[in-house]
Amino acid sequence: MKKLTTLLFFSLLCTGIQAQIMLKDSTVQVIGYWELGDKYEYDYINLEYDIIDGDTLPDKKTTARYSLEVVDSTANSYTLELREISSNYQFKDTLSQQIMYKVIDNLKKTPNIRILTNEYGRFQNIANWDEIQNAIKPHFYNLQEEIKSLFSQHMIKDQIEGSKRDSINQMINNMVQYMLQVYSNKELYLKGIEYITDMYAFHGNIYDINKHHYTDNKVTLPFEGAQPIDTQTDFFIYDYNTESSEVDFTINQYFDTDQLLEESKRFLSKIYGLGELPPAMPDKQPYLFMESYTNYGIHTNAGWMLWMYHKHSLFQGTTQRVNTWQVDMVFD
Repeated sequence: MKKLTTLLFFSLLCTGIQAQIMLKDSTVQVIGYWELGDKYEYDYINLEYDIIDGDTLPDKKTTARYSLEVVDSTANSYTLELREISSNYQFKDTLSQQIMYKVIDNLKKTPNIRILTNEYGRFQNIANWDEIQNAIKPHFYNLQEEIKSLFSQHMIKDQIEGSKRDSINQMINNMVQYMLQVYSNKELYLKGIEYITDMYAFHGNIYDINKHHYTDNKVTLPFEGAQPIDTQTDFFIYDYNTESSEVDFTINQYFDTDQLLEESKRFLSKIYGLGELPPAMPDKQPYLFMESYTNYGIHTNAGWMLWMYHKHSLFQGTTQRVNTWQVDMVFD
């Protein structure tokens, strides 16, 4: 149970962490020059693992191939449709695996996401948001009972009874309500698909090369009652190949440690239904530190993302929890 809620909180931390950078000085610009029917495929791999006292312990692996196709083009916008071609999911924890399969299976029954950009190719919105919502909600109402059934099997197996069983059922209700809240709120939903929306985050702006840009931001994690966490971001373009028209963007982001600890406690109180923050236990709370690193490669003349790598690390005492994902254009 502790493992499952820890995984849920870490997944929460890995969403919504990229800061918007607005620059004025001019050296390079990314613009999407696309035509109706343009289509590219991408390979996606997501890894989650722990590093404990120097030993790496794999926990989750997701691989997928998807396509992005221009399905509409006007003078002021483009619409691109995301289609999954294949996918594979591997989880270490049996119960977590079964629950995630249930969530993924329900989400696969919803319509393909359609991304709306401006005339430069910069992300603006989800074009078919209402259609997706109408499809998601019925599936999540069924999901709660499906997850309860999974937990019930494990509780019988482990001979869990009485008040502890009731407490677990309440936690399941809170957990499913949280997931429904995430997928029903457009802002939170977008944070969950940043590996897609980030592909269209830099279009239209003009950027300096070989210059660091530092910004202070606030990030609010996607759960009800969350408080903003102060972050510092370093944005840097370290290379622009004029022959291949490829530009490399790098973003490093760091989070306020004390605020991060308070938000972790706040989130767990929501999932466990405590109604209030757990009491402070400084002698029992390992030091928390979190940072993220993202690197992008974009073709400036065509506006298509070539590759993207993201690493998110949460340090807690002698343990490091790591989430990485990588997206690569397929050139077969």
